[in-house]
Amino acid sequence: MTESSAQTSYPDLFAVLREDGPDLAMDVNGGNPYSPVWICGLEFGGGRNKWENFERAAVRGVDLATITTFGNFGALDYEYRTLSSALVAALTDGDFLLQLEAAKTDADRRELTAKYVPMHRIFAWGGHGFQMNSGVLSLTTHNDWENSLFLYGPGSSLRCSVKEALLAPDVQILGDYREKATAIFEKHVKARLRRYRPRLVICTGRAGTLEFLQLFLSDGEHAPFRQERDPQWPRRRFELYRHEETNTVVALCNFLTDRRTTTIGYDDIAPFARSLREVPDLAWLKTLAPVSPWPEEHTLSGLKRSTYEALLKKVDALHDYEEFFASDFFCSKEILDFLGKEHGRDDFFAQVEKVRPKGEANLFASLSVTPAERFFALLARNLERPFECRRELLIMADLMLQYRMSFERRAIQSLFSVPEEKSRETTSG
Repeated sequence: MTESSAQTSYPDLFAVLREDGPDLAMDVNGGNPYSPVWICGLEFGGGRNKWENFERAAVRGVDLATITTFGNFGALDYEYRTLSSALVAALTDGDFLLQLEAAKTDADRRELTAKYVPMHRIFAWGGHGFQMNSGVLSLTTHNDWENSLFLYGPGSSLRCSVKEALLAPDVQILGDYREKATAIFEKHVKARLRRYRPRLVICTGRAGTLEFLQLFLSDGEHAPFRQERDPQWPRRRFELYRHEETNTVVALCNFLTDRRTTTIGYDDIAPFARSLREVPDLAWLKTLAPVSPWPEEHTLSGLKRSTYEALLKKVDALHDYEEFFASDFFCSKEILDFLGKEHGRDDFFAQVEKVRPKGEANLFASLSVTPAERFFALLARNLERPFECRRELLIMADLMLQYRMSFERRAIQSLFSVPEEKSRETTSG
């Protein structure tokens, strides 16, 4: 294979990332998009991009509300997630903020967060917080495109660097990609603002300042209406902007990590949250009702707390990215028959109202609620009900199990199928 022919097989990101195409929501990192508080990074770390996820989203479209977990048991899986979870908890619950302020060490702060997050569904459907990545790609660090990978080809068996993939369509430097991708992605981000109406978007990382301003604000809104500067704690500084159409406050701050002196670490979360809660334009943060913990079980069946948490983990396992995200599941006849025309709609609005500031129900009165949103609202509601009242939960879990089995059966059958090209070669031979 010649070098030129090899390059043509590289993934072409701009073939699927288009203004007139679907919103490629593989950039979403979890949570409830109807939460009033969003955390946004430019490009989350990890540096592994699975090409089939981009292709699936481009073909089928996506629904942000399907990117969710119910227990969020992985709050401490990596540092950024822990810090952003602690920040959302401190912003939306004054009692947790007081506990965080009283903690003496980072270990105490992590322990507080680890206990609070799964109980109160931070970054989970039915709870506060939504986390997104406005850069689409995953890079190991902000500017490292050489060690960040695309996994592509049959079964994601091939790999190339992000740099190789972007050079193929003549992107010479990473900044060219960001400029081109931001111009395309801006339309999708603005559409998210109009649909989900977040009240506060916290953009983390000053290296992405220009991209954040373009994505979340109109041209005449690039001047902050408030700036916070503390000479003793420069890493805690932030600027506030306003997106007038949706009345969204956009906060630009340092990146969340405890590994550098210029970034927001564990000991900065409480002071940062306190500063934001004292801003008059964000006074609604103090009026939010904390999401109540998952109910303790005291039933005749004797269901233990550990059993209940095991159930949540099983639901998380069933709601796996590749099987349910951007899939046929929510458009299948079985699901549409189960939901009918209105089933789950009231539960959806009840879930949304629970996490929004008071008096905002009218913002979503004309919203066209998707089957995925109704299904997950029903699922969350059934998990909150007393165990003996969760009969519908069994039906929903069975639908998910049936779909998963069908998906796996198709995957196994594909191993024994003859590819079309191979079949033609055999026939012609």
